[in-house]
Amino acid sequence: MAGLAATAGLYVGYRKQRNDEGNTLREQDRVFTERFGAAASLLEGGTAAARLAGIQSFVRLADDSPRDSFSCLSMVCSYLRLPIKLVPQKHDRRPYHVRVSDITTWEDASEWDVRRNALKLLLDRLSEQHDYEPLEYANLPQWDLREAVVIEPNFARRMFDCSIDFSEAVLIGPISFDRTTLGGRFNFQGCVFEADFDLSGVHFPNLYAPAFESCLFLQHAAYDRINSWGLMPTFSGSAFNGGAAFLWNLDLAFGYDDRIVGSTVELHLTECTFLGDVVLPGRAVDVRGSDFSDTSNVSLLPYENHSVTLPLLRTDSTTKWPAGFDLF
Repeated sequence: MAGLAATAGLYVGYRKQRNDEGNTLREQDRVFTERFGAAASLLEGGTAAARLAGIQSFVRLADDSPRDSFSCLSMVCSYLRLPIKLVPQKHDRRPYHVRVSDITTWEDASEWDVRRNALKLLLDRLSEQHDYEPLEYANLPQWDLREAVVIEPNFARRMFDCSIDFSEAVLIGPISFDRTTLGGRFNFQGCVFEADFDLSGVHFPNLYAPAFESCLFLQHAAYDRINSWGLMPTFSGSAFNGGAAFLWNLDLAFGYDDRIVGSTVELHLTECTFLGDVVLPGRAVDVRGSDFSDTSNVSLLPYENHSVTLPLLRTDSTTKWPAGFDLF
């Protein structure tokens, strides 16, 4: 009988503990639901201060509830995807010409600060790295910023182990990928880059390279010091309105391998349009169908790494060079 009583006591204690845990979880869910609803209401506020408070509330809620972190941070991404009225553009060239003064003219100037802070809070969740400290992986499995208006993005010295979709987004402010590791699939197709763009120093540790097809680069674009498995980003169909410098300095991360020779290590610049000064490597670039006729100067750099054989510059009758340009 004493054994049965002890067993019954243990069972009653176990049930009470389970009930207490269940009550605690229900209370946590209730509080989370209330805070989530309050944050959503703030995002619908008519003032910039209210909207920013809503974004900050979602970020704090993500920090307090790791189980719901993705849902909360996705709400911030959703806000950045909301349309914002920019000055209508007139264009006569593919993709199109845009003046920087136009694209940074806002119907509601305070929205600039809201979106800039929203993006900063998101990147802070990814733990910004500093010199000589280990890189930490991003904690978002899927970052959806399609058609977003992104203010002053700072990707430098960060490691992303997630997939990020920026397709058709407008990115305002200088962009640097210095010592950035892109471990997932990155899609920048159809983006507008309002300020200087520098992809130099980026690292692609996996068999994924970001896509920059059909983009518009309003200012200078630079590309150098690439650490890669061998796959190169694609820029096909893009317009470079502020000049571009594609310097060949490829560091194959895991050693050179004959399996990645050929089109995988080519820089794809097919069907692009260029203005300003353009610098290209003399090898492993495909410029078929591109238009350099309006550039002020085109320079081809000699390729001097004789230890690695790369394909020649690809061009044909559809490539338009400046008047008097001597390809060879």
